[in-house]
Amino acid sequence: MNLLTCQHNKPVIISAFTDEEVELRLHEYGVCKGSSVKRLSKAPFSGPILLETEVSKVAIRRKHAKHILVT
Repeated sequence: MNLLTCQHNKPVIISAFTDEEVELRLHEYGVCKGSSVKRLSKAPFSGPILLETEVSKVAIRRKHAKHILVT
């Protein structure tokens, strides 16, 4: 399952990235494989997704969320 299809407001663990560019970009924000994240909201009209990590909140594009596999 990827980050777009996971349940809203439910903690999930990042298991893998299918795109190296997305992995490197999120690593800059402290989000890496094994991190616990929660999808807080999706903006309308294909807007960004707001994630809550252990330490902060990060907005990412939907096209990048497709490349984040979670369990």
